[in-house]
Parts: sequence; structure tokens; C-alpha cells
Amino acid sequence: MVTSQRSIPVPKGVIWAPIDLSLDIAEQLTARGHELTFYAPPSPKIPYRVVSGRLKEGLADPKFIKKISQERKTMPYGLNHVALFDQYLLIKMMQDADRGRYDVLHIHLERALPLVGLFHTPTIITLHDPINPYGRRAYRLFNGPNTHLVSISRSQRKPAPNLNYAANIYNGIDIKKFSFNPTPSNRFLFASRLVEQKGVEEAIAVCRKTRSALDIYGRHYSKLYLQAIKRLCSGKIKFHGGVDRSKMPKIYAQAKALLFPIKWEEPFGLVMIEAMACGTPVIAYRRGSVPEVVKHGKTGFIVNNRREMIAAMKKIDRIDRHECRRHVEKLFSIERMVNDYEKLYRRAVRQWGGRGRKE
Repeated sequence: MVTSQRSIPVPKGVIWAPIDLSLDIAEQLTARGHELTFYAPPSPKIPYRVVSGRLKEGLADPKFIKKISQERKTMPYGLNHVALFDQYLLIKMMQDADRGRYDVLHIHLERALPLVGLFHTPTIITLHDPINPYGRRAYRLFNGPNTHLVSISRSQRKPAPNLNYAANIYNGIDIKKFSFNPTPSNRFLFASRLVEQKGVEEAIAVCRKTRSALDIYGRHYSKLYLQAIKRLCSGKIKFHGGVDRSKMPKIYAQAKALLFPIKWEEPFGLVMIEAMACGTPVIAYRRGSVPEVVKHGKTGFIVNNRREMIAAMKKIDRIDRHECRRHVEKLFSIERMVNDYEKLYRRAVRQWGGRGRKE
């Protein structure tokens, strides 16, 4: 099989779910005896066979990545150039596949959709972002017989329920990397990107109201928004900025609970299962995938507003941290996720494979 990621890799230590998940899937598949190829620029982060074509190692250079990140803030059209790198890799991958090199393609880029119908190898595309009304119209244009979409939650499908979904596969994590802690601190935690839809201001507000301690971890994308958040942090409310993802398990484990007051339809939310894997319960707004991930009253509380979040914070000690861990082990392990993908790959080859491939 073959998988692809973005042509511009994220900097070391930065959390970006599609890349991290694709690497986790690759590790498990390789251990199970599958032959796997990545289409990506040369990168030491990918310990598998990599096909890069004419893309150079410079694309993975931290200075280049930083420059791209800075340009995104002032010149959004620069992303069109990044898309060209992606399209180059996607076309090369599909051409190689049609020569009979691969049984199935697994892609984590929605921009592959226009190309899928031009080639014949069974192709699976995992959707990682919410589907907005504009996206729904676009997806329908490419809802062909060789387009097999994977949603990462049932809620993600709601805006466009009639697309050609092949499966719903929840994200999973390597639970061994998340140590269980039965005796946390008395501090609440907010861990996410510092953008308005993630709800950091909500977390600060409820902790101020209850005079609770709060630790905030996350990378910013706007200096103005960062400054506004920092002005709200004082006393028991501490802002720590972004940290390397390898440090997050210890941070999760020390928290009394993770606050997840999102203001958008989150398609999944890895931080929720990462926190629960450490035994840390989640208090989250009822948006997006939250009701599918958090077991209300068992692994945390699902609430609708600040008042209900405050009430949940006061009774969070009733949650059994062992139950949080068991919940993730049962439903959100990397083994379960890869089992589901492996079944889908086999079904793809059995039902959709062999059409038009050159032997």
C-alpha cells in the first residue's frame, strides 16, 4: 500500500494530527508485515521508504518551514504554491500506482479529490477537517465510484451525509506513551491551538469565576490574539505557550481535568483521548464529536454553557480516573484504529481493485 502526507512537513515537536496519525498507522502496518511507501519530501521523521520525486530536502528545512508559516499570516495566496507541491506528489503517486506498484492508496489530503477519478487504484481519503457548506458543494463534484472517504466521527458527516463514505474510523493513540496518574494536582488544563474556536477564553472565564487554577498550553497563530489571552492570565491562571508534543503526556497526567469549551464543530479532538489515557477526565461543550468521545458522567461531563461547566468542575472528583483510561483502551487505541483501516484496505482491494491497472 501507499500513503501520503503534506509536501511541507511541520516543524519538529509541533502537533499536526494528519501527519502524526499517518506515521502511527505506518508503524503498525509495517509491524504487521505490510509493505508501505510514503510520498513526501526527504525527512528523517519518516523511517519508511519515501518517494520524493524532484522535491528536495530543503522543503523540510526548519528555516524554510518558518518562512512559509510567517508568509501565511501576511500573504495567504502563498498557500497556493504549497498546494502545487502537494499536487506534484499526488500525481506521481497515482501514476506509480496505475503502473501496478500498489494495491491501495491512503491519502490524508482532501485536495486529492479532483485527481482520484483520473486513476484506477482504489483510493481511500481520510477527512480530518470539518465539512462546511462550501466544502460540501465541492465534495459533491468528486463523489465518484473510486472516491472512498473515511470520516473520523459521525458528527463530521452531518453537513454532507450523502458522500461516498467507506467507513467511520475514530482516531487512535499509542496508549503506552501516556502514563496513568491516579493522584493529579488541583489544577485544570487547557491544551489546544490558541484560536478563538478552541475556546481558551471560556476556560479562563470559568476558572476565574470559580477561583480555580488553570494551566494553558498551546501555540499561537496571531500575535494580537496571543496578547489578548496573556492579558487575561494572572494569579492562578498560568500561560505556558507551546511545548514539544513529547512533553504533553506528563502535563495531561498532572491535570485535575481537561477543559474543552470549543466553539466549533470539532471533527475529533485528539487532546480529549490523550488526556483520558492518562486518567484525566474531560469537561467539554456539546459540539462536534464530543458526545462520541466523552462518556458523560463516566469519563467526564458534557455541558452546554459556562454555568454547566462550572457545575461540572465542582463535581469532577466523582469521576473514576481508571474508567477514563479503560475507555480509551477500549475505543481509541492505535491498535483498534489500525485494525479498522486494515479491514478497509482489504475490502478496497477485494471490491474495487484491479480495474484498469497495468500488469
